[in-house]
Amino acid sequence: AFTWRFMISLTVRARSCRGVFFRGNSRPAAGERGSLSLPSVLELPPVLLAAVTCLPAAILWGSVITFLPIHGPRSNVPNIGLFFTVYAAFTFISRLAAGRLSDRHGRAVVIIPALCLTALGGFILAFLNGPYLLALAGACFGLGFGGFVPALNAFVVDNTSLAARSTALAVYTSFMDVGMTIGSMLFGLIGALIGFPGMFLVASALTCCGVILFTALHKKVKLSQDDL
Repeated sequence: AFTWRFMISLTVRARSCRGVFFRGNSRPAAGERGSLSLPSVLELPPVLLAAVTCLPAAILWGSVITFLPIHGPRSNVPNIGLFFTVYAAFTFISRLAAGRLSDRHGRAVVIIPALCLTALGGFILAFLNGPYLLALAGACFGLGFGGFVPALNAFVVDNTSLAARSTALAVYTSFMDVGMTIGSMLFGLIGALIGFPGMFLVASALTCCGVILFTALHKKVKLSQDDL
């Protein structure tokens, strides 16, 4: 069974690589503006807001995927596979609806509730005591990440010029990677000091701080069409 799974995964990756390396040249023509430098992009308030907003959620997710396999058996859940199954299903459902919703009603309408669901998933894991709460946490994380990741990505695109867009998206996604690294490494030390439930509570509280920050500032940092 695993052999077929690996073969299917390898085929999908090969087709993806073909699309990347054999597509047409998308570089700007001579005379067109190239991308801005990293320091210039870091000075853009929308990019900084998106990066700082996603960072704590990524820290929470990094701590979950790293330490849930240890926390689960200690919390009367020897098999945590249910969490990732429910997470995958609800991520798929969320992305089907979130894109259209954010296009019609604005990015914040999706980003703020989705981040709240992500934080709620962490709080649930802190009080995990059985498979039902595990499934509920997986649903919250699936709806949360399936909603806020593409919507926040679109928020960056909406509020950066064409010249800055590629670097801005790189900064945003890099903060996701940094957050997951912090969650899987530094938060292990926190878990060793206060336990995994306390660690999840701290990471969830940080995610709530990201929600508050985005809610307070997202309208102030949006750029007008004249600035793009």
